[in-house]
Amino acid sequence: MTEPRPCAVVPVYNHPDSVAGVVGRLVDLGLPVILVDDGSDPSCRRELERLANAGHALVTHQRNRGKGAAVRS
Repeated sequence: MTEPRPCAVVPVYNHPDSVAGVVGRLVDLGLPVILVDDGSDPSCRRELERLANAGHALVTHQRNRGKGAAVRS
């Protein structure tokens, strides 16, 4: 049986100016990051896509479904 690996799930709704800093701190802790775009506006969506292109996982909701739904995704 494989050992569980911790990761960080980060629900995001319109925080384009702070999400990269949060991701950077999590990476510094050695955690893989899963970003969940919970229906953000275009500027935040662009930042999340940039982070996804840098190797982080991204799950996208077309509309805001709330933090609980974002975490479950």
